[in-house]
Amino acid sequence: MSRSTVIYLIIAGAVSGACDRSGSETEAQIGEAKTTLTAAVVEAGASAATEMQGAEVAAETKISSAEADFVTTREDYRHKVQSDLDNLDHKVDDLDAKARTATGMVKTRLSATVPALRRQRDAFVKDLHAIDNDTADTWDAAKTRLDKELAELKAAVDRAS
Repeated sequence: MSRSTVIYLIIAGAVSGACDRSGSETEAQIGEAKTTLTAAVVEAGASAATEMQGAEVAAETKISSAEADFVTTREDYRHKVQSDLDNLDHKVDDLDAKARTATGMVKTRLSATVPALRRQRDAFVKDLHAIDNDTADTWDAAKTRLDKELAELKAAVDRAS
């Protein structure tokens, strides 16, 4: 039953039959109706407050879960990229060793290429560390940018090999 229906029934009950009752009886019945109305309003307010608290708890739980999922996603990505970066570092180290033992054009080419690859790698690592400051709103753009930079670094290492 809606709140307005309850209020109407309480007031109607208090007023009905007031014509053949004394003023004090009517006043007493109106007082009872007001008390009942106040109790109904308090109960409705308590029920609404309980529902609101339940909704707040549910929302906070969902927010916490989403934030934890985002942190896990970011850490999983960082771990995957770090593994790829370790493999690239190994390849660059091999190129550096090859440059030291090579002669002629190969030595000249590798001696110029390896430092450029290391600079490109260092720039990528700097950008990778910046993802700690990315929020869920900026994550997609940051991930896309890092994926592109990593692909370019891989391609540069493969070309040099």
